[in-house]
Amino acid sequence: MKKLICAKDLEEILENGAKEIEIDKDTILTPSAKDIIKNSDIKVFIKEKKVENEDLKDIDMNKIMEFFKIVSKDQVLQKTIIKMLLNEKKFEKECDSSGFTLIKGESIKFDKIFKNLNIYSQDLINTDEEIVGILKLERDNFIKKTKSKGNLFIIDGEVEIVLNGKRYLGKSGDLINIPKKAEIKIGSKDMAKVLYFSKDLNWSEPLL
Repeated sequence: MKKLICAKDLEEILENGAKEIEIDKDTILTPSAKDIIKNSDIKVFIKEKKVENEDLKDIDMNKIMEFFKIVSKDQVLQKTIIKMLLNEKKFEKECDSSGFTLIKGESIKFDKIFKNLNIYSQDLINTDEEIVGILKLERDNFIKKTKSKGNLFIIDGEVEIVLNGKRYLGKSGDLINIPKKAEIKIGSKDMAKVLYFSKDLNWSEPLL
């Protein structure tokens, strides 16, 4: 219901020594009340009406807290939620209803895998059938323990891999097959880009 303020209301406010009045934007001022405001020193402030969000009434805060506890322990889920919230395009692509996809290489934005290492990656295709992406190494290395097998194709630069105490050096154009349940150290002394592809081995989620 809209509030009505008449001249008598304002006269009482002025008699009490008030110098200002706060009203809602829906408040109705009578013509005589407006005249008093015009001819006096009283200041009128219009406050925004606080709208209560009906959707928040039935939210269970305990469930929200439980959700955040789960998220805090799951880095993969954290990354997924952040990407959804940011709604950031990681690369540009052209698609056809047949399944054809063209990804613009120059548009690819990489995510940093580790806070303290210059290791970056970006999944370009991630489905139940295949995972395809690019791993970027900038004068750094990391250790990965694989649960399943995967393949690496060196696009640019040189990549050093240590497996079972033996050191291997891969160069641009080389293909590397990584076995499952293996612990490898992979890195580059300069800068290298590697295409990773497999059915279920995700190189953007290192297992340390």
